[in-house]
Amino acid sequence: MKRLGLVLVLAIAGCIDSEPTTVRMCNDTGVDINAVAWNTIYAVDFLPVGACSDYETPTNDVYRYTAVTFSVQTDAFMIQPTDFVGETPLGSGPWSYHLTITDFASRSAAVMARPD
Repeated sequence: MKRLGLVLVLAIAGCIDSEPTTVRMCNDTGVDINAVAWNTIYAVDFLPVGACSDYETPTNDVYRYTAVTFSVQTDAFMIQPTDFVGETPLGSGPWSYHLTITDFASRSAAVMARPD
């Protein structure tokens, strides 16, 4: 019986994610961007084209997309999800949000998380 208990404890421990979820923002817009803020609490003053911010460990669930604000010189962009109903939180490990501009004239942008 003791042996069965030990096997169960080891099996359960093996199923628990030991690596935390971490996220960062990557600038895939094609231009340098300023005042980048995402997921309500993370921000960087400047993110050159092709660069990524440092990884952050979220304190709440994060999803494949997120709220983002940023500027290109004096032009402001905002991505504001309505909700995350039906979305599954990102899994453990490092993830990068890839930020793109879909239409500069209408200040339209997109963001999507990918595992690293």
